[in-house]
Amino acid sequence: MKSHFLGYILNGMTDAYRIVRDERLLRMANRLAEFVAQNFYYRQVVPYCVNSDHPADQFEMDSPVIDPATGLFKLYQITREAWQLDIALKLWWHSYTWQVECPERPELHGAIVQGHNPRAAELSRGEVHASRHPVFNPNKTGHVCIYYHNQYVLSSRELLGLLAK
Repeated sequence: MKSHFLGYILNGMTDAYRIVRDERLLRMANRLAEFVAQNFYYRQVVPYCVNSDHPADQFEMDSPVIDPATGLFKLYQITREAWQLDIALKLWWHSYTWQVECPERPELHGAIVQGHNPRAAELSRGEVHASRHPVFNPNKTGHVCIYYHNQYVLSSRELLGLLAK
């Protein structure tokens, strides 16, 4: 199961609830958020995926994702449940602090990384798509793409909206 897909579903449920005000959508969004919370409070991250044997997933499996943060910020605005805000803020902050500090690689400097794995050297020797994962430190490697930046921007927009109120 790829946890980052939960972010899409949670966003969709909260947006749909805002439009149609069907309590069933709110209950489903809350149940999904509770599932995200169980994973988060157990691992202190929402992992990219859980229980995948696919070699490409091994590299990023335990790396955290920000995807549910946007939906959690939106859900918090509806429910005012503190735990939803707590997780959303921690997911947002984690992405903020995972920006690459690598001035000697301007194409990476400041990018938000996915797949920041302490087992990078070991995994890079295996049957993993290592060519997609730029090494920017001997012990760290990561996958950088616009997708992670988009998720960060979307959650930042929700956070700024909360702060402006």
